[in-house]
Amino acid sequence: MLLQKATETVPEGYRLQDKSIIQAEVKENETASIKLVNEYLPKGQLPITGKKNLVGDDVNNYSFKFYLIDQDNNLVDEAWSKGSEITFKPINYSYNDIGKTFVYTVVEEDLKYEKYTV
Repeated sequence: MLLQKATETVPEGYRLQDKSIIQAEVKENETASIKLVNEYLPKGQLPITGKKNLVGDDVNNYSFKFYLIDQDNNLVDEAWSKGSEITFKPINYSYNDIGKTFVYTVVEEDLKYEKYTV
């Protein structure tokens, strides 16, 4: 009787479950089998970006503050414009988020610039 330990390389996005057996007894003239159970753990990110435009002035002369709000009215992130570009931190998603719908709203803070209203 010879015990051999099998190894498995688990692909990215998967996890070897604790109940997987990766050790088997090998006997002469017999077939040994092992059972490996992988759990799929997908993940992803959603980058949210936008542009701020001004009519009649150069947007690069100002900085504007924006809030990213989820469907439950929770603050997800805040960002300051750089020129006309607005960039929020990416939102992370996991396996448990598959099939769900997420709604986000971008809100601009009124910084009371003379000549401009939100």
